[in-house]
Amino acid sequence: MNIRGHCLGGGSFFCNPHALFILLSILYGVVTGVLVFHHVSTFSVNDYYAHATRVYDVWLTDGFGAFSQYISYPGWHFVQFLLAELGFSIRASTVITAGFFNMATALLVFYCFRQAIGKEHVLLAIVAGCAALMVTAVYVPWFSPHVYYGQSSPNIWHNPTYLAVRPAALASMALFVRLYNTRSRTGFKWFCEGGLLSVLLVISLLLKPSFFQVFLPAAIVFLLIDCCIWQRDLKFLAKMSAIFALPILVVALQFFSSFYSAGDSSSGIVIMPFAVWSVYTPNVGISLLLLLAFPLYSLFVLRKDVFAKGSVYLLPALMILAGLLQYILLAELGARMFDGNFGWGYATATFIAWCFFLPLFVRKALVEKSISGVKTVLGSVIVALHTASGIYYYIVLTTSTTVGF
Repeated sequence: MNIRGHCLGGGSFFCNPHALFILLSILYGVVTGVLVFHHVSTFSVNDYYAHATRVYDVWLTDGFGAFSQYISYPGWHFVQFLLAELGFSIRASTVITAGFFNMATALLVFYCFRQAIGKEHVLLAIVAGCAALMVTAVYVPWFSPHVYYGQSSPNIWHNPTYLAVRPAALASMALFVRLYNTRSRTGFKWFCEGGLLSVLLVISLLLKPSFFQVFLPAAIVFLLIDCCIWQRDLKFLAKMSAIFALPILVVALQFFSSFYSAGDSSSGIVIMPFAVWSVYTPNVGISLLLLLAFPLYSLFVLRKDVFAKGSVYLLPALMILAGLLQYILLAELGARMFDGNFGWGYATATFIAWCFFLPLFVRKALVEKSISGVKTVLGSVIVALHTASGIYYYIVLTTSTTVGF
């Protein structure tokens, strides 16, 4: 599947992988921007306006100090602030920012998939990447009329900060993998890359804490397994501890600001198993299976790769586990109890899992051909069901005039 092998002119624009990735990423930004435009044009109450009005009505008028009392992760809002200063309306600025962050996500997905599948297999990277950028939970209408509610999704279109954190999350994962795979390196370059990872994690926290809240516990468990079970040296653990120090400080400040700054019992976190998730679904177990059908299938079929000594593919599996535990066990006190905010980490973890497991499956099944034909066909069918459901989800959000996903 070498793309240049299908091109008569090797110098053609459409035979250049980098040009193709950029073009497809721009197209993805435009296509998803259409969805966001419909969403903010149709519904007067939505997550985009809820966040953007804090910028236009508070930050621009009363300053950042007043704004920071409402939001502890101002990254997306800072972009909105810049666009507002340039004279863009709320509607225009939300569409522009959604398109920009989605374009960045798509570009990273295509490059990561090409690296994971094989640099010469550009078409496979494009097809698999496009699927990962559209998939959602398998839609079963007789179980639930909603594609999203109850199941969640790797690709959530109605929340601006979720879309914003995905590029930083994917870049952080890619850099962590690079550092882990080159753990024996020393010197200035490794130090700079470690510092960059720390900065990327802080940026992800400023965009939305959902990635770091599942990455940190998963990374800690992964590193402990690396040291205690795989019996590798402690130097990498020590280096990662230093890299994680600043992001941990930032998330601690955000945690206190979001849940305990009121100084009374009206806010905080409580352990209430299934209290929030069960509000949105008739059966939590079925909803879980509908969202995780392919990731779970991948864990079974690719278990030798995922659970091998030194395999970084264990990390996204641990992230899903961390997200599941948070969504199942935790709830906010007060008016936001049933907003499901601890589900954002779970959704982010599923997106990362798709970005790891799908290219691994494609490489093993279609490049190395180390998976049997039956398992390849079954896995492809499951991916097709996730993708078809995602396309349906997109169509519903782009055409619907009533709230409900």
